[in-house]
Amino acid sequence: MRLHSTGAVLAAMVMALTGCGTPDTDPAPSPEPSPSESASAEPTAEQAAIDAYESKWDVIAQASREEDADPPELELYAMGQALDLMRGALESAVEDGVTVEGGPALSPEVVGSSPSPDPDTVELSDCVDSTGWTESGGPEGSGLPGGQHRTDATVVFDGLAWRVAQIHTQEAGTC
Repeated sequence: MRLHSTGAVLAAMVMALTGCGTPDTDPAPSPEPSPSESASAEPTAEQAAIDAYESKWDVIAQASREEDADPPELELYAMGQALDLMRGALESAVEDGVTVEGGPALSPEVVGSSPSPDPDTVELSDCVDSTGWTESGGPEGSGLPGGQHRTDATVVFDGLAWRVAQIHTQEAGTC
């Protein structure tokens, strides 16, 4: 399977959505909540932001496998620059006849949140591994290699849901 010029599209999707962060020391594990506490406990802002970020990637990966240029579910998890970037990448892939298999491996980390104590903005950093997300078809070209891409994302609570608003992905080998 060869990467083509639309490999840049796949790389742009990867680069826009993920990033690498420096590992933080893990805090002492907290005790597991009882089943009744788990059922009623709402996720923290940070966990809700990670969930939205990962869900956005799930929608992108599925849409790229199905050659869907505009999946309606994307608006549930992305807005603004991130939504525009992902739609553009998917549209380019479909127009160029690119087919995609697999999906990216994610490992997002929270690197900041504000305001305290009830954040509505969470900054994430990830090292998106696109080696298992391969493409074929499309026009001949150099494409960009799969690999590990540092990705930084801003996830906001817009009053209804947590959505990825900004995403910046760097080239392969940056994390």
